[in-house]
Amino acid sequence: MVSEFSRPVELTIVTPIGLMAGRLQNLQTWISSIGDLPVEVILIHDKKDEKTGVELREIVNGLAAFRILIKEGIYGGPGQARNAGLTEAKGEWICFWDSDDLPQVEEFFRMIEAAAASGSECAVGGFTAVHDVTGESKEHQLSDKYLDEIAINPGIWRFVFKRSALEGLSFPSLLMAEDQLFLATFGIATRNIEVYPKSVYRYFLGDDFHLTRSKKALSDLP
Repeated sequence: MVSEFSRPVELTIVTPIGLMAGRLQNLQTWISSIGDLPVEVILIHDKKDEKTGVELREIVNGLAAFRILIKEGIYGGPGQARNAGLTEAKGEWICFWDSDDLPQVEEFFRMIEAAAASGSECAVGGFTAVHDVTGESKEHQLSDKYLDEIAINPGIWRFVFKRSALEGLSFPSLLMAEDQLFLATFGIATRNIEVYPKSVYRYFLGDDFHLTRSKKALSDLP
């Protein structure tokens, strides 16, 4: 399932997955677009059903040339699942993508290049919100007030972090707001951040399965 590249891993992609059977088309699309980029993909299956795991393995088995790891277990939410991926990460940079969205892989690498050139510890880019049902889309670019904008909509999926800057950090075990708390612990207001002007991620809205529509997730907030 996992093959070795001669090039070192530049980017580790950690993706939590739970109850996604029949809805992994976007995941398959971006994984298939990686090609021979120096990437490792860590898929963390927060196991709540059998079918999701079966579909994940079918996708990965068709992509034997890539460096892909599936970890399965009962994690209890996206934060704890991401923590499990962090323990496996080997890349110089780390990002956290969701399984139902469409990251722009090449733009992420351009953002990493800009962050490396400026000596930044992390980078954040714009994103495009897409409605699942209507297909309507809206691009969100970052301005010079990017900290205020991130506070409103942090979107951990549009960030990339230097692995060395994440040592000792972990996501809290919450179903919602775990990304805000993670960024606060990281100390985003005091870090050297590369603000990348372009959209690096297509974020899909309107799915009834989203945690933001879950009463359980809302009741989990501190």
